[in-house]
Amino acid sequence: VTNINGGDLSNFSMMDLFRSEVELHAGTLNDGLLALENDSTALDNIEGLMRAAHSIKGGARIVELDVVVKLAHTMEDCFVALQKGEGALKSGLKPEHIDILLKGVDMITQISEFSGEGLDEWISEHQESIDALLEALSSILSGNKIKNLASILSSPEPNRETESESVSVPPAAVEELSSDHGLPEDPPVSTE
Repeated sequence: VTNINGGDLSNFSMMDLFRSEVELHAGTLNDGLLALENDSTALDNIEGLMRAAHSIKGGARIVELDVVVKLAHTMEDCFVALQKGEGALKSGLKPEHIDILLKGVDMITQISEFSGEGLDEWISEHQESIDALLEALSSILSGNKIKNLASILSSPEPNRETESESVSVPPAAVEELSSDHGLPEDPPVSTE
């Protein structure tokens, strides 16, 4: 198996490719959210945030990580609403919204880095934190008061007893997975 640039991908599992994709897109999400934190009117990178969340969601579907699909999907919905100026986000993101979105990126990254064996157990052990984060992300969209904000933001990084080995996947392979993950292309989002 080769990518479009002729690189050999046969030694990489789909999970390895997904991890690399998350690493790439988590950087985009973190950078974009930090830019918004510094200047809440800097909405020019919202399209990149939407695409990054969408790519993670698609990759998570391929490797059947439903919890990551849910997290990335809800984050993508936040970015779409922000770009369109709809609902509770018509006045922009508040600092606590950015903090929750950053926590979502952290959670996705942690899940992607965890070894496949034992992942279900890890998710089960951290289900309460995951559910609270999903509820907080949904509250950003709905405009409802975010419950347990302090505990969500102050929760320690989950301890991963078993971490995956670091695998270096060629950037071209990540781009290939990102650009064509078997899902139809989203229609362009109007800024009107």
